Amino acid sequence: MKNSAVILCCIIALIITSSLASANTSLSYDWLSEGKRTGGLKVKVDENKSRFVEFEYQDEGGHRKIIESYKVNDVGALTDYQVSGHYYRGNTVKESFSVKNDVATWHNSAESGSETFNNAYYLPYNGTSFHWAELVSLTTKQKNSKQTLLPVGSLSTVKVLTKTLSHADKTMHVSLVKVLGRSFEPFFIWLDDSGTLFADIYSYGALIASGWES
Repeated sequence: MKNSAVILCCIIALIITSSLASANTSLSYDWLSEGKRTGGLKVKVDENKSRFVEFEYQDEGGHRKIIESYKVNDVGALTDYQVSGHYYRGNTVKESFSVKNDVATWHNSAESGSETFNNAYYLPYNGTSFHWAELVSLTTKQKNSKQTLLPVGSLSTVKVLTKTLSHADKTMHVSLVKVLGRSFEPFFIWLDDSGTLFADIYSYGALIASGWES
C-alpha cells in the first residue's frame, strides 16, 4: 500500500507539471488596471523545472515588483523558495523557504519557523499568482481536493465552472476554481486544462495570459 501511495503521488506531480516539462519554457501574462495594461508577469522554467517569476506593475497607487524563484519535489511539494522585491511606497519584500535533511525552515515578514518536512506545502506570504495557481492545481488533484499546508492549515478546492474561449485562431478550455482555507472568504482563480494559471482577477485589476486580454 505504501509503495502504491508513493507511485500515485508521483503520477499526480507529473500531471501537474506536464505543461512545464519542456526545457526553458516561457510564459507571459498582462496586468490590466482600468482596462489598460499597466504591468505584467513573466515565467521561465528551466530544464530542472525550477521556476523563475517576475511580476511588476505601475498604477496610481505606485510601483510594485516581485521576483520569485522556487522548485518542487517529485510529489509536487515546495522544497526551495526565494522571493524579493517591494510593494507600494517601497516596502521591502523578502521571504525564504528551504528543506534540508528533512527539516523545513521558513522566514517571512510575519514569522520564522521550522519543523519536520512531510510534503506539506509551504504557503508563501508574498507569492505571485502563478505560484498560487500551481498550488491550487496541486490541491485539485489530491484526495478529496485537499492539501495540507505549512506553517499550518490546509486548502480545499471546488471547480465552479468551465468555459471554452476563442480568440482569433486560438481556442482554450478554462476552469474557475474556488479555493477555501486561505482566508475567511473563498478565493477564485482561472486555470487552463493543464492546471496552469490562465487569469487571476481582483477588484483593482486582473492578470491574464498574454493574447487573451481582449
